[in-house]
Amino acid sequence: RLAQNGNVNSSEINGSICCPLMYHNAPIGVLVIDNMYSKSPLLEKDVEFLEAISVQATIAIVNAQNYENQIKNNQKLKEYNKIIETQRNLYKYSNDVHKKFTDMVLNGSTVTDIIYEVKNIINRDIFIIDLLNNITYHTFDGEDYTVLKKSLPNILLHLNNENTEYCDTESNIFYHMLPIMINKETIGWLCLKSKTS
Repeated sequence: RLAQNGNVNSSEINGSICCPLMYHNAPIGVLVIDNMYSKSPLLEKDVEFLEAISVQATIAIVNAQNYENQIKNNQKLKEYNKIIETQRNLYKYSNDVHKKFTDMVLNGSTVTDIIYEVKNIINRDIFIIDLLNNITYHTFDGEDYTVLKKSLPNILLHLNNENTEYCDTESNIFYHMLPIMINKETIGWLCLKSKTS
């Protein structure tokens, strides 16, 4: 076949020995020796020599494959460890946030204290709309609050029992509205301002 592919001129081959590379009774390749330079025939001792080399070649190939597999497995383990570490950090962060808010409630913090703490955590201005469509609490400063009040009628049109958003195209500000629910009943909306969707 090599001669047919143009890699070897078959007329130059004076003899060949082929020896299978076996691993756990399965072939993983073939070791071929071609006699192209000597007119002397290949002998039984050449076959024995090739068989001995084939064992070493098989061991080397299997070791190389195992090494490659080990590298791949180590890479996968690193990726899994990163995922586990990320999840652990998220859990710790979530637990810390939960503890912080629980402590705030137990220590008598007001809703204003809590929404300012949320603002500090997410780095976004927030406001709460009650069932009568009033902004009951907010973290906005003067001019931002004026922009919010101007957008309020359109924001109210998008309130429902699901997470929704509204983009004020004039100011290019996104408002994200999340229903505040108790026992599957909406009692208001927690809303936040963002520059992105």
